[in-house]
Amino acid sequence: MADKISEFIAFTGTESRQLAEYYLQITSMNVEHAINLFLEDSTEAEGSTDTQSKFSILEWNIQGLLPDYLKERTVAVVEEITRLQPDVVMLQEVIMTTFVYIQAALSDYDVICPFMLDESANASYFVAMLVRKSSFQVYNQSLICFPTSTQGRNVIKVSGKCCGSSITIMTSHLESTKEKSNERVKQLVQICDVMMECQSENVVFGADTNLRDSEVTRAKRNSESTSKISDIWEFLGSDERTRYLWDLTLNDNQIKGGNARLRFERLLMRDNSGNHGNLTPVSMETIGTNRLPCGLFPSDHWGALVTFKKH
Repeated sequence: MADKISEFIAFTGTESRQLAEYYLQITSMNVEHAINLFLEDSTEAEGSTDTQSKFSILEWNIQGLLPDYLKERTVAVVEEITRLQPDVVMLQEVIMTTFVYIQAALSDYDVICPFMLDESANASYFVAMLVRKSSFQVYNQSLICFPTSTQGRNVIKVSGKCCGSSITIMTSHLESTKEKSNERVKQLVQICDVMMECQSENVVFGADTNLRDSEVTRAKRNSESTSKISDIWEFLGSDERTRYLWDLTLNDNQIKGGNARLRFERLLMRDNSGNHGNLTPVSMETIGTNRLPCGLFPSDHWGALVTFKKH
């Protein structure tokens, strides 16, 4: 097994042992077949228009709390969504002004927000999930609250069908600031518990998690379910180009001359080995990295577009 993994990695250039193991398992350990299937999937993820065999998610904190050039920046976000046409969009830091515009401008999507699911969820800023009407059939939607959050944080959970497969998608904005570390760990554990309990074939969570790597390590040490959840960025080989989606060395929307870089944006999936899952991530790219005419980027966070392939 180890020799075949090494051969796969050497030929394809991927750095992910998980990805190598996956392709070898579904091809009965045939290295040549596994390599050919991987290359075929990678090519389709880059250029295919076959929406029946692939599925994409865009995760993005759109910095709605910054009033500077808010209209111009929100228009740019909508333009990116229109250009990319992802099946699901996960947004954080949405405010009512941007919600109204996004809902009107993106009529091809159903827009789901916490206050639609629970009248008591009335925070001044919130998360939103957009599901493409033509490709994602929604069966159920619900709101999960974090019982000890002091910032009104919650999780949108949507179950449905896409690419002929059952899938549950979840998004959130975990507790902010360094001081809320223990609360973030609890929230991550709760999310992973829910992911493991889902009945869908495929389960994906994406968010501005505000997580530090040490907090993820703590959660895995304290929770069996957390250790069974895969980080999609790591699954795809931990590409340095998509590591830091909050990067003050490149993005000066909020802070000029900053030097902090953190991997706040994370997309997780339930381990799709065994009987679970037939949608496999094949690519991740950053979105929103072009400066606008107003001098700002669409957000102080880059977006993450992940493409999955059905097998």
